[in-house]
Amino acid sequence: MKIKPLPPEVISSMKETFRYDPETGHIIRLKVDDYRRSHLIGKPCGCVSNTTGYVMMVHRKRTYLAHRVAFVLMTGEWPISYVDHINRCKTDNRWENLRLCSHAQSSTNISLPKNNHSGARGVYFYPGRNRWVSFLSVGGKRIWLGSFLTQQEAIAARIAGGERHHGEFAGELVKVTEANHG
Repeated sequence: MKIKPLPPEVISSMKETFRYDPETGHIIRLKVDDYRRSHLIGKPCGCVSNTTGYVMMVHRKRTYLAHRVAFVLMTGEWPISYVDHINRCKTDNRWENLRLCSHAQSSTNISLPKNNHSGARGVYFYPGRNRWVSFLSVGGKRIWLGSFLTQQEAIAARIAGGERHHGEFAGELVKVTEANHG
């Protein structure tokens, strides 16, 4: 997805209309276009989207993702790449939780799927061989990390592979449960 830059007049308008608190992640409205909305001045803006889970806000009749507006208010520039939530909480727009990244990096920083049965992303049991298998994806290609006798060995291989290939963007690899600590 190509991210279009914002015109400078929209960026300056955002800086005049909003104030960002980097410690709380709230964006506060400083002024309104219509006197009927004056009750909104001084209050946090935005609401959580039912479909995406991100905080959305409206400025000049256009909808924006609040974490992108936060980036504008902190740097003065519209981010030309993705803005990632480090802790994967889509509503946590504190400055320390936001970072620029590529689409591929953002895609690796995801939570463990709800239907995961092994307790780790990229690890599953292969009943035909009675072994645990571990793999990861890099650049759209699946990398085989090996097959193992125990779940713990497969998880350890997946964690090491994730750190080696994805670094700080490895995301949530393991669901912490009693089963993982054997």
